Amino acid sequence: AFGNLLWQRTLGTGVDEQSFHVIENYNHQLVISGAKADFNNWHHPYMVMYDLQGNLITTKDFNQGALNSGGAGEISNSGIKEYTLNATLDTIINVNDHANPQYIAKLDSSFNIQWKTIYNSPEGKGAAVNRELNDGGIAMVGFKYNSLNHNYPIGWIAKMDSSGNKLWEHFYKGLNADICYFTDFQETFDHGFIVCGMSIDSINHNQESWIVKLDSNGCLDGSCGINTGTHEIFYNLQLTVYPNPVHDLLHINTDENVGEIKIYDLMGKEVLQQIVDRRRETIMEVFNLVSGMYVLRFTSGKKVFTSKILKE
Repeated sequence: AFGNLLWQRTLGTGVDEQSFHVIENYNHQLVISGAKADFNNWHHPYMVMYDLQGNLITTKDFNQGALNSGGAGEISNSGIKEYTLNATLDTIINVNDHANPQYIAKLDSSFNIQWKTIYNSPEGKGAAVNRELNDGGIAMVGFKYNSLNHNYPIGWIAKMDSSGNKLWEHFYKGLNADICYFTDFQETFDHGFIVCGMSIDSINHNQESWIVKLDSNGCLDGSCGINTGTHEIFYNLQLTVYPNPVHDLLHINTDENVGEIKIYDLMGKEVLQQIVDRRRETIMEVFNLVSGMYVLRFTSGKKVFTSKILKE
């Protein structure tokens, strides 16, 4: 707790081995992902598990078939002793596609692959980090190369559901930049994302930190669409919000007796608040709000509901 060294270990077998990410799982074991080279110096994903005292429990070498890739990536708990892994395939799926497409794999407690989702395209892609979201889906961020010049990547964010089905992916470029990539992200209270990375103007030799706020569909400006009449169940909480878009009066129906409704602008500032003291329809006056997107958050005990609303 004071930063003093308790132990350190190295794990080697006479070839190049690298570790990229580490987590502590639900059983307080340390799970590390990285890459391991074979004797031809071709790297493939590599998983290692230690206990908290640094004793080796098990290793997993992904060097069979088309999984001997150029490196491994982030792992995260997606359930008790289940993990996700991002890496690349050693293959070309379609003619003229990139030679090493990125994939996300779901692993069981023994690191066996349950499913893998391939992000295949003519451009090369690389995932920096992936994490499980509150809805059980998996999101990842990284970069996509320019199809004409691999020296000019752009930021990449993608989401899939808990079964690995692709939901969406988006690409972003920083202001006045020709080289961009995402390095990390967190899910925010409104189910959107805050993403960080690097934005580089190679002509003027200027590199800046890059921060991007996205909504729950991975969109920067709401262009992915807005629900007109939202109905959501979250932590067993049922709530209906209408109309959406709204002009003057916002109606909220809930099955909870007591709760609190707050509305935030996209900067996270609270602009309206109202108490729900019995099970009924709540009407909020929103005509004083300026036109634009807002986040509604209803809290009842430990139950939370959030929804985007558009004020006309």
